[in-house]
Amino acid sequence: FVISFYWDISIGHHHNHRNGFLLGNQRNLQPDLLGFLRAFTRHGRLQEIPEQVMVACHCCLPGGIIFSTQAQIDSFQIVYPDCWYIEGNVSIFGYNNISNLNGLNGIVKIEGNLEIKYNNNILHLTGLENLTTIWGSLIVEENEILSEFTGLDNLTNISEILSIDGNENLITLTGLDNINQYSIYYLHIANNPLLSTCDVKSICEFL
Repeated sequence: FVISFYWDISIGHHHNHRNGFLLGNQRNLQPDLLGFLRAFTRHGRLQEIPEQVMVACHCCLPGGIIFSTQAQIDSFQIVYPDCWYIEGNVSIFGYNNISNLNGLNGIVKIEGNLEIKYNNNILHLTGLENLTTIWGSLIVEENEILSEFTGLDNLTNISEILSIDGNENLITLTGLDNINQYSIYYLHIANNPLLSTCDVKSICEFL
């Protein structure tokens, strides 16, 4: 089945606000709130983040990272110890070279996009079970044998696009069950020939 759906979010007015969002004192913002603000910046609802924003976190890789081999996945926690909040995009383009994502089980939040594309040997997404938040988009496309989303069970928020397209053997959306439907900005599901029903509550309720 094919789904394309747009959800717009309105922010109420408050005193001392800019573009509808109360700024206030952001010196002690936690990573979740900082990511939320930056997500709204990308959506054009907030023009700037004040320079005094100070956040204590294990933030890393502001320029993002591309995984194209299993060795890169396996060595991630050795090369980047304590890196659990990735500020840039995470791209997994493995073709025939990646078979599992177990080395990524320390990632908790991604401020950019998570792209999982062109992987011919990934059956499920086990290894991402500690990921809770994507402040950008989740794009899962052209993965030849991917059959389910097991591994994303703790993912609760996607701030921009959820795109699932061209996964020939995807049979279920199981694994996306805990995503907050109101966090999704745009939903696109198409060209997954074995996926014939909407079997995940959060996705179905979004519709």
